[in-house]
Amino acid sequence: MEFDESLMERYRRLQQDLARAYRELPWQSSQIDRIADELQATEQALAQQVCAPLPPPDTHKFNAWSHCP
Repeated sequence: MEFDESLMERYRRLQQDLARAYRELPWQSSQIDRIADELQATEQALAQQVCAPLPPPDTHKFNAWSHCP
């Protein structure tokens, strides 16, 4: 399964934005919080792409993805 490329681009951009925000002094906490919130939402969307097509855990003996919601 391939990730949605636009989500991956957003994820990479947000990581760069967050690193840049931490390099700037003094820190702008509201900007850092906003970027971190967007990054977390993007990470969840990427994780859902991986977890969504998996069968329920009780359909097979071992599920390496049991941490997925």
